[in-house]
Amino acid sequence: SGDKGPQARDVHLVRGAEPQTAPQRSAPAAAAGPAARDVPVRGGEGVVARYDGDRGFGFITPDAGGDDLFAHVSVIMGSEPLQKGDRVRYAVRQSDRGPQADRIERL
Repeated sequence: SGDKGPQARDVHLVRGAEPQTAPQRSAPAAAAGPAARDVPVRGGEGVVARYDGDRGFGFITPDAGGDDLFAHVSVIMGSEPLQKGDRVRYAVRQSDRGPQADRIERL
């Protein structure tokens, strides 16, 4: 093992090409913690609760209930920033800080 040098992560192709996504690895439910069980495993739909375009992040309230999901500008599909009240569809991925919205699409 050891340092493998810089590695790309969450790469997004721009200029109208169809996005290619790598298979998502899922963490075991026990390792994910109790909060991860409150949100859909594969994703869902919800409403943007708040979004700070200057800081590049916000939160989505899932329709299915549970805690709000962190939403980062790097995972928003399309070029327009999110606005409070926008309806969105998203996938969920597990991060070291808990579940986060991924591949966010405005509905």
